[in-house]
Amino acid sequence: MMMEKAPHQLIEGMIISAFAIGSKKSYIYVRGEYDFPIECLRIAVKEAYAAGFLGKNILGSGFDHDLDVYRGAGAYICGEETGMISSLEGLKGQPKLKPPFPAVQGYLRKPTIVNNVETLAAVKYIIRDGAAAYRKHGTEKSPGSKLFSLSGNVQKPGNYEVPLGYPLMDLIMKEGGGIKAGRRLKAVIPGGSSAPVLTADEVAKANLDYECLSAMGTMLGSGAVIVIDDSQCMVDMLGVLTHFYHHESCGQCTPCREGTGWLDKIVHSILEGRGRLQDIDLLLKVADNMKGRTICALSDAAALPVLSFVQKFRDEFEFYVREGVQRLEERHMPKCTINGKETEVKEGSTIMEAFRKSGESIAHYCYHPGLSVAGVCRLCICEIEGNPRPQIACNTAVTEGMKVSNKTEKVKDGAKWILDFHLINHPLDCPICDQAGECGLQEQYMEFGKYDPEMAEKKVKKHKVVDLGPSVVLDSERCILCSRCVRFTDEVSKTSELGIFNRGDRSEVGTVEGRKLDNKYSLNTVDICPVGALTSKDFRFRQRVWYLKEANTICTGCSTGCNVKVYFNKEGLFRVKPVYNEQVNGYWMCDEGRDIYKFVNRKDRLLQGKKRTENGWSDLSPKAVALEAGLAIKKTPAGKIAIVVTGHATVEEYEFLVKTFVDQVKTSRIYHWVNNKETFETFDGLLIRGDKNPNTKGLLKVFEKNNIQAAWKDLESGLASGEIETLIVVGPENCALFPDLEKNKTLFGHAKNLIWLTSADHSLNQAMDKLNKDNSEKDNLNNVWLIPMKTFVEKAGTFVNHNGLAQKFNKVTTVVREALTVIEACQLLVFGEDSAVASNLTTTSGTIRTNGVEKLDLFVEEARPADTVFLEHRKKNEFVFKKGSL
Repeated sequence: MMMEKAPHQLIEGMIISAFAIGSKKSYIYVRGEYDFPIECLRIAVKEAYAAGFLGKNILGSGFDHDLDVYRGAGAYICGEETGMISSLEGLKGQPKLKPPFPAVQGYLRKPTIVNNVETLAAVKYIIRDGAAAYRKHGTEKSPGSKLFSLSGNVQKPGNYEVPLGYPLMDLIMKEGGGIKAGRRLKAVIPGGSSAPVLTADEVAKANLDYECLSAMGTMLGSGAVIVIDDSQCMVDMLGVLTHFYHHESCGQCTPCREGTGWLDKIVHSILEGRGRLQDIDLLLKVADNMKGRTICALSDAAALPVLSFVQKFRDEFEFYVREGVQRLEERHMPKCTINGKETEVKEGSTIMEAFRKSGESIAHYCYHPGLSVAGVCRLCICEIEGNPRPQIACNTAVTEGMKVSNKTEKVKDGAKWILDFHLINHPLDCPICDQAGECGLQEQYMEFGKYDPEMAEKKVKKHKVVDLGPSVVLDSERCILCSRCVRFTDEVSKTSELGIFNRGDRSEVGTVEGRKLDNKYSLNTVDICPVGALTSKDFRFRQRVWYLKEANTICTGCSTGCNVKVYFNKEGLFRVKPVYNEQVNGYWMCDEGRDIYKFVNRKDRLLQGKKRTENGWSDLSPKAVALEAGLAIKKTPAGKIAIVVTGHATVEEYEFLVKTFVDQVKTSRIYHWVNNKETFETFDGLLIRGDKNPNTKGLLKVFEKNNIQAAWKDLESGLASGEIETLIVVGPENCALFPDLEKNKTLFGHAKNLIWLTSADHSLNQAMDKLNKDNSEKDNLNNVWLIPMKTFVEKAGTFVNHNGLAQKFNKVTTVVREALTVIEACQLLVFGEDSAVASNLTTTSGTIRTNGVEKLDLFVEEARPADTVFLEHRKKNEFVFKKGSL
């Protein structure tokens, strides 16, 4: 985090430290897999040199100092100082015997001081404010603050800086938001994987400082706090740790080389049901005899978790051996019977979760798996054998042998009456309700209701068409007060704009006085509203849901990569909603991401190819304009060709584009167009990231693979000097996310030949005309080719999100059927019409016919896809779609 978010703070601390000891050279050693931190550091080092903080005669002081960022080969052992020095010297990363210590004889046999990033980053503040100010934080023996990486089974994992001595339980419960609902704290690893584990009772007494944790038999270590709840199996977790240390041992010292493998094999034999009771004691013996008997501490790092796990959770190891099972979960999987079906659930699960797992239906409104339990709708009543009265399923935990039913006459009658209570004041305006077709109230009534209403009195009138904010409208008469929306703003967005006001049947959802529902996640309240009370201003009354098809894809609004569902028909795309993914976005998405369907529709698209020469603009088919632009590439020397790419294309497209131009065109002038530079690394703590591209990580991996290191300033100078004659620009798809688009149109327009691969109709032809009018001294107009491209919904591929997670997605539909993918355009630009590659080119729309047809022919489709979106001969009521089928 420090390397990504505050690299200059680290660099400044290193310069100060180097000045103090008279060092003229320093290195930042980074593990090889850390692509993004390495990139951040290298940029920061260049900036420090440019500012005069590094190099010769720094700030006129007479002090010289150089700093390099060194990329290791990816070995955990290089966290040990002498092993790191060996790697830095170009040798295998293996620790060295001490003495001599590095301070006497280190890198290249010269005195070397090794410190970690966090220590060096603190130097600036200690020098500026003084040691006394630094010691105001923390304890007497552990002064200052420390960064703790909180992970595992907590509500809000993340990096937190707290004073040393801070209670461990406060870090988990206050900063981390506590354990997930229905779970209990079981254990904590307080200082990284090598630190001995603490039980829940020990955690309650532990403070995050060196002396306290040492007295408890563990250590502060790296400050990586791993929280473990009662759903986790300690044997399984130890299997992960022993495998890691077995893999990372450098193999130099016998106890570590053989001991890590031995531990790993014993633990996994227990996990696989082949363990013996004596193996548990053998684990303790092997681990104990590995401690303190090797050159470095990796052997201890492997042994300490084994000792603490076995000693503190021996019963779990014995259970595995006795029962011969692979997962301890089975010991904690209570069995219950749901409507006659025997079902196993995790310990602590509710009856509602048991119903969902068993596949049995149960009525409910207020329950939502991403929110706390409210228990207000009372629809999920069920009978439990032996219990005198019905209970609600959302707030009742399953116990062993429990028998539950919601099909008894008593429960059925109760559900019908509760539905009647919900409906007595609900308006029967289903034909005009925007939620019709997706209304939970209708679905629940059809499955659990179908009663004859007895309400004859006038309905309570409430406020209609209430403007809650910029995105959401409320119809209070439709609201059934499930409180989902209120809980969302309290628990997820944490903006608390909504509340329930008044009393009795006059109660209404509304906004707190003087406020509006105006947060960046407000439209999630529409998604979770089970009736038509909350509607989206953007979508309401534009389409009926039964006229729409739906398909899953990935949001391209930022680098989070939320899983989403898009809704479309022959008229175009109309809305985007989140799809649950525990690893990425949970149940939610931001309001910004819901607009990604707009730039896909035809009104904002480049529908045909355009070519401009000294004779003006002309329209061509995409194939024809790509072939003609390819002739300009062939006439340009390789050293004068450059490419600009954004982070919107797929990994597959990047790989083909870069490899083709590097291998075939012989140019490595490929530049990354970074939008939102000032906010690129920001994150709101929930989902929204400053990197407004879905595949920046994928692009950078392709660049690294092909050794692409071109700097943007080189593009600017090359275009200004005329060194770059032909420029190919790929993207962006969503122009609204590129605030420097107009500026870069002018920059790119200086190329003699500009080939722009774009899905958006962003008026480039007008921009080019203006540019040439401003440069009237030129004899000739620059040549421009605009090639229509497919968007993310019109192709399949892979995006890599901010966390390095590769997510594949499929084609959703076709909007502009003649448009090309980047791969198709690249093939035509480089190989042309006559190549073997292009002649058999199969596109997502059909096959490009290149034999026996003229150059200006359009793509000829083999068969028009059934889901093609096009506006020709549109009839408003021609739809025959079945909702949800593709």
